[in-house]
Amino acid sequence: MAARILIGLISVAAFAESSLGQIEPVDLFEDPAESAIERLVAQERDMLFNNATLRNVAEFLDFNGIPTQIDVRALDDVGLTPDVPVTYQQRAVRLSDGLHLLLRQLDLTWTIRHRHLVITTPEESENQLITKIYDVRNLVEPPVLMMDASGYYSAVPSIVWDCDFDTLIVMITSSIAPDSWDEMGGAGSIEWYMTRRMRVLVISQTYEVQQQVDALLRQLGKFGGRDPLPPMPAHSLPVLTQAPTALTMLPASMGVSTNSGIRSSQLRMTGR
Repeated sequence: MAARILIGLISVAAFAESSLGQIEPVDLFEDPAESAIERLVAQERDMLFNNATLRNVAEFLDFNGIPTQIDVRALDDVGLTPDVPVTYQQRAVRLSDGLHLLLRQLDLTWTIRHRHLVITTPEESENQLITKIYDVRNLVEPPVLMMDASGYYSAVPSIVWDCDFDTLIVMITSSIAPDSWDEMGGAGSIEWYMTRRMRVLVISQTYEVQQQVDALLRQLGKFGGRDPLPPMPAHSLPVLTQAPTALTMLPASMGVSTNSGIRSSQLRMTGR
């Protein structure tokens, strides 16, 4: 029995070290080529277009190393062509910001799809949602307090299955483009999936919304990756005398039930 408890404590320590070391939730679907485009559009350039055309804008982006396509079919649906005139002049502007402001004049948008920057309509962008998987274990796992030899408590990630996906999902869907999610009649969806080794969010949304979600999760992750509780005197909390869970002592082959496809409204209804 002592040996099994010792193994469990070692597993807890190893899990704590590996999980706390992961500061930022990351997109597990990340494509290197598309990431390169994102880095390029984050650079600053002079964007000086006076009575130019949308085709000239695409050529400018190509010249700056960004493979660009104009969604001719989508533009045709709204009565536009690649030769529609545009005027936008700004020096030292981030390409992503300048492109957004330029295209807004024509009620157009841009996305990254199939390793290209695609100039298209908002309607078509909603029809071509992008799916991303985010590792959010640091944001949904509650800490477990364990007392060390000096009588102080330290926080380690919980390895029990009590993860709060609901709060995180509500925060995302209420603060970022609320009308774009399926619960409000939009096209976007957000689901959680959990196994013994994963706590992830699977999000299907437009590129623009995905960028906002990514930024929010990374900012939250900077706090979630830190030790969430300061050391506390031993007399202020009850003492944990053994490993906080027996899951670490289960055989690796033993199955554990999972949940997937559950949205925030369902979580609230089921109380899970």
